[in-house]
Amino acid sequence: MSKVKVEEELPKPPADERNWAELHQEVLMVIFDKIGMHEVLLRTSKVCHPWRKAARDDPLLWKVIDMRKKSKDCPINHEIDRIEAKVKVEKGLANVVKNAVNFGGNNVQQLSIGDFYDEDLLENLLEYIAERARLLKNISIECFTFNGRMAMALGKLKQLEELTIVWSRMPLGFVMRAIGAECPQLKCLKLESPFNSGIYNNKSLRNILGIPQTMLQLKCLQLAVSWLVNFL
Repeated sequence: MSKVKVEEELPKPPADERNWAELHQEVLMVIFDKIGMHEVLLRTSKVCHPWRKAARDDPLLWKVIDMRKKSKDCPINHEIDRIEAKVKVEKGLANVVKNAVNFGGNNVQQLSIGDFYDEDLLENLLEYIAERARLLKNISIECFTFNGRMAMALGKLKQLEELTIVWSRMPLGFVMRAIGAECPQLKCLKLESPFNSGIYNNKSLRNILGIPQTMLQLKCLQLAVSWLVNFL
């Protein structure tokens, strides 16, 4: 009886596996630019150490940081929802802003933050930003109140040229005086209060508008506040 030789099945060669950690930095920068700063901050930079380093070294990615919760589809909203069960929502948002500033450092030129009601938290955040984004030129803040300590933190940003503050509480005159004292280098100042920030007559409003005379570089002053009466 003839024996049939059964050939042993040889193992298939392993599939070609690409080491994604070895992607060239220029390629990664193209990818980061396509998916956007939010995705890089919250997800892509956490893939591996080389990708995280590449994200930090990309000067264009962090030039403009927008941390306002503008839409339901914004990744920042999803991140805040994820951590809401552990920490206060505003604290979570502050942590995300700090992470972005840590990545951007002195590459950050424009920063927008919003929805802050916690006064102490915003004070600390602005001081943190002032220490780590020293070349910041443009900052927009949406907050419930504004105080002198916040103005002092902004005053540490010696390259700051444009400042926008949207607030709900504190008289317009106080905000103008605080900014005028701490940020004389500003070229553009925009103040907006959607609620009543004081009733002004001709004389008091002229006094308020005289405050920015300390800002010798000021070229643009925009006020959007309610109850500006008897101005003419």
